[in-house]
Amino acid sequence: MDQLQAIKSRYEALHHWIAGELGTTLPYPPLLSDEAAERFALYLDLLELWTVRVDLVAPASREEHLERHIIDCTAAAMVFGRCEDPSRWFVDLGSGAGLPGLILATLEPERPVMLCEPREKRAVFLKEAVSHLKLLEVVVVCARAEQLSAKEFANVEAVFARAVGSSALLISTAARLGAARAVELVGPSWDPAAVATGQKPRVTSYSLGPNGPQRKLAVWSNDAH
Repeated sequence: MDQLQAIKSRYEALHHWIAGELGTTLPYPPLLSDEAAERFALYLDLLELWTVRVDLVAPASREEHLERHIIDCTAAAMVFGRCEDPSRWFVDLGSGAGLPGLILATLEPERPVMLCEPREKRAVFLKEAVSHLKLLEVVVVCARAEQLSAKEFANVEAVFARAVGSSALLISTAARLGAARAVELVGPSWDPAAVATGQKPRVTSYSLGPNGPQRKLAVWSNDAH
C-alpha cells in the first residue's frame, strides 16, 4: 500500500470509528479526497525535514507522526463538527507545528484559518508549510495571544488550542475576538473543574480507534452567539 492510500485508509477507519462511537452522522465525508491526502503526505514530509532544525514536535517515525498529529487533530475536527458558514474564521492559538490549524485547513480548504504562533522560528515553518500546501485561505501571525485584536480578525467562529497550557487564556482570547466557541483538545485526565473561569464546557470523550488512545474535546460557547 502506498503512502497516499495508507493515509486515506486510516482516515476512513477513523471516520467509521468516530461515527460509531458517537452514534451520529459526521459532517465530514467518509472518504478523504486525493487532494487532502496529498497535502497530509506533504505535511509529513515538511514535519520530518523541519523537526531536525526546529523544535516542532518530538522525534518519531512517519507513522507515529501520522497518528499523533494528523489523525489526532482529524478526530477532534470530526467530534467538533463542521460550521455551516464557510466564511467564518477558525483561529489556532499557539499553533506550533500547525496543529490543529493546518489539519483543519486541509479538511476545509475554503475556510479562512489563522495560525497564531509567538515563536519566530515556528512561525517561519508555518509560513513555509502554508506555501507548500497551497492553502490559500490560511494566514500566519507571529504574535502572542494577548496581541490578537478583534479588529484584525472579525467574524470568528472558533478559537482552537492543543497543548497551549492554559484553558483560561484560550477562553479569554476567544471572548476578546468575539468567537462563538473556544475549543481545546485535551487528554483523558483533563478535568474541567480545574479551570477557574466560572464557565462550564461541553466535554466529549472519544478514542482514536478500538485500541487507540483516549481523548477529550472541551467546547465553551459564547452566550452572545
